[in-house]
Amino acid sequence: MGHQDSALPQRQRQGHRREHQQRRQQKNSRRYYTLIIIAILSIIFLCYTRSSSHQPSPSVSPTSPPVNMASTLTTPTLIFPFPKSHLPKPHGGHSAPLIIIIGDVHGQSTALDALLSATSYSKDRGDVVIFAGDMVNKGPDSPGVVSRAMEMGAWGVRGNNEDRVLSAWARYLSSSPGSKTRAEKEAAEVGVEGKGEIKDTPKEDKSEEGTGETEIDEAKAKAKAEKEKRSKAADLATATSLTAAQISWLANLPVILHLGHISPYYGDVLVAHAGLVPNVPLEEQDAWAVMNMRTLVPYSHSSPNQPLKPLEGRDGRPWSEAWDELQREKRGNKTTIVYGHDAMMGLTIRRYTFGLDSNCARGFSLSALVFEPTSPSTSFSSTPPSADGRALDISEEEKRKAAEYGIVHKVVSVPCGSGDSEKEGKKDKKKDKAKNEEEK
Repeated sequence: MGHQDSALPQRQRQGHRREHQQRRQQKNSRRYYTLIIIAILSIIFLCYTRSSSHQPSPSVSPTSPPVNMASTLTTPTLIFPFPKSHLPKPHGGHSAPLIIIIGDVHGQSTALDALLSATSYSKDRGDVVIFAGDMVNKGPDSPGVVSRAMEMGAWGVRGNNEDRVLSAWARYLSSSPGSKTRAEKEAAEVGVEGKGEIKDTPKEDKSEEGTGETEIDEAKAKAKAEKEKRSKAADLATATSLTAAQISWLANLPVILHLGHISPYYGDVLVAHAGLVPNVPLEEQDAWAVMNMRTLVPYSHSSPNQPLKPLEGRDGRPWSEAWDELQREKRGNKTTIVYGHDAMMGLTIRRYTFGLDSNCARGFSLSALVFEPTSPSTSFSSTPPSADGRALDISEEEKRKAAEYGIVHKVVSVPCGSGDSEKEGKKDKKKDKAKNEEEK
C-alpha cells in the first residue's frame, strides 16, 4: 500500500512533464508556423513593391493607364521609341503588316472608318495605325474616334487639341467641387452640344463707321475674349464626353513618336503633330512648339548657327520647307517627319516631310500615309499622292530607290463630307468663290 502511495506522485509528476512538453511543442509549432507565414507575406510584399517600382511610366504604351493622372494631363512625355518589331519588313510582300499614319481626324468617326477601309487596314495581318494628333474636337464624335483607336491598339502623338482638352479636364478636376452638369451648362451657353462641336457662331461685326480707335480695340479685345471662352467651353465639353479610360489613353500619348529607321531611303522616321525645329536635338525640342508651330523666323540678333524661332502663325517660313532643305544638304543619315496640324497648307508631300492635315474638320478630306513592304520581285513603284495634295520635288529616280530598299509609301485620302463639317466646307468654298469674284 505504501509503495503504491509513493508511486502515485511520481506518475503525476511524469504526467505533468508530458503535458508541459506537449504545451511547449504546441507553442513552438505555433511560433514556427507564425514565422513561416510572416516570411511568406514578406516575400509577397517585396515582390509586389519590386514589380511596382518597375511599372511602365504613363507613356510606355498608349493603352497603359497613367501612373499619375494629374501630372500626365498637363505634362506629356516628350519622346517615346516605337517598338522595332512593329516596323514593316523590307520586301515582305503583300501579306506583311503595314504602318498607317493618319492625319487630323477631329472627331469624324465616319471618315475614319472609310479611310481605314480605303487603306485595306487589317488587324489580323498585324497592321499598325498611328494617329498624328488632333483626333478630337471640332467634329461630332470625338469619343467614337478615341474608342476606335483604342480598339485597334493604335499608337499616336498628342496634338494641340488633345493638349487643350486634357488641360481643360485638369482645370475642371482642380476646381471647386461640382458635377458635369455645370460644365454642360457652361458649354450650352456658348452653343456647344457637349461634344466640342461649335454651332451657330455669332458673326463678327466688322463695321467701324462712327467708332474711334479705342472703341475698335475694345471690340477686338471683346471678340477675342469671347472666342477664347467658346474655345475653352468646347474643350471642356469634349473632355466631359470622354470616358475615364479614353482620357487616360489620350494622356499617355507622347509628343514625339520615334519610329526609327524604316529604310535607307526614309532614314529615321518621326511622328510629331505640328513639326520640329531644325538643328535642335530631339530631347531639347519644346513640347508646345512641337504641338503648335507652323513657321520659323530668326531670333532677334541671332547668329547664323542659332536655331530658328518657331511660330504658331504664318509670318515666317514653313518649317517643313526648312527641314526638307536641311535634310537634302545633310550628309549621312536623314530624318523624315510625318505631321498634321496645318489644314490651310493641306496635304503637302516633300522628300523628307509628309503633311497629312487635309482639313477633314471643314468637310474636305482625311488622309493617311501608308508604309508598305514590296514583294521581292518588285523593281519600281510609283506612289503619287491623291489629287488634292501637292508632291514637291520627288523624282522618279527617288521612287525607284525607295522600292529597291523594300519599303514604299502611298498617300490615301477619303472625303469628309458629312453633317455639319460638309456644311462648313461648302460655306468656306462659297466664301472663297465670292471673294475671287469680288477681286475680279
